[in-house]
Amino acid sequence: MKPGNSLVTFSSLRVLYIQAADVAALVESLHQLKHLRYLALLDTNISVLPGSIGKMKLLQFLDLRGCTKLVNLPDSIVMLSQLQFLYIPNIYMIPRGFRVLKGIRKLIGFPAHMDGDCCSLDELGPLYHLKNLFLNELENVSAASFAANARLGEKMNLIELFLWCTSRLGDDGLIKENEGVSEEEQRRIENVFDELCPPSSVEIINIKGYFGQQLPSWMMSTSNVHLNTLTTLFFSDLACCTQLPNGLCQLPYLQLLQVNRAPCIRRIGTGFLKAVSAPFPNLKEMNLAGMVGWEE
Repeated sequence: MKPGNSLVTFSSLRVLYIQAADVAALVESLHQLKHLRYLALLDTNISVLPGSIGKMKLLQFLDLRGCTKLVNLPDSIVMLSQLQFLYIPNIYMIPRGFRVLKGIRKLIGFPAHMDGDCCSLDELGPLYHLKNLFLNELENVSAASFAANARLGEKMNLIELFLWCTSRLGDDGLIKENEGVSEEEQRRIENVFDELCPPSSVEIINIKGYFGQQLPSWMMSTSNVHLNTLTTLFFSDLACCTQLPNGLCQLPYLQLLQVNRAPCIRRIGTGFLKAVSAPFPNLKEMNLAGMVGWEE
């Protein structure tokens, strides 16, 4: 697509899906698609979204996966009041005021970052319609109070939750050289994750790159009452974790449990296999992989 090309001739377009194409010359004219509901720019070379995107008042779906040069969203993104689905896995910064997008249902790739005395997680507090939430770079959160402001436990529509940190493990499954984790760092990330307790509605949890010594307190409980609807649980790249939660075998609807790369877990403890009348009553599959420290 050549410079000067315009989308004005397609002003009635409702859906625009472009993949692996040079569309940098077109982004300035996106706002001319005033009736557009669905916009996907996958694996494209765009490095910026124009501020004029805020004029696309009817946009409901925005997918920017694979746009590796695009690392920031324009401030005008908060003007897309109809937005329900947002995929932004390469974005590093979230504009202040994101919290006004209260209709969002699916938010994939939301980066945790500090902005002065504020944290991007603050923006999640009012978003009560979320069903699918993917948070990454959680190692950037400097205090548990910021995680509490996300108010995850109050989002009763939430069914899928991804909590990711940048992995500290190398290709060999061990902590990378010069990336050791201090006790202070472990305590901080443990406190942050403790405040990211999901609601009772959650069915899928995926935790990756977590570097605390023990998993979140809401997962360690032997009762796990609030996880009674959980069906799928993924752990990966647990750099410092030394044990699995004792109460996992009591989750009534858990069907899939997967642990991938947890070098400090050496065995399944007696607490994990605590005698109950019917352990793992609905479990269909359990996978343990990349456990380089495993002893039994």
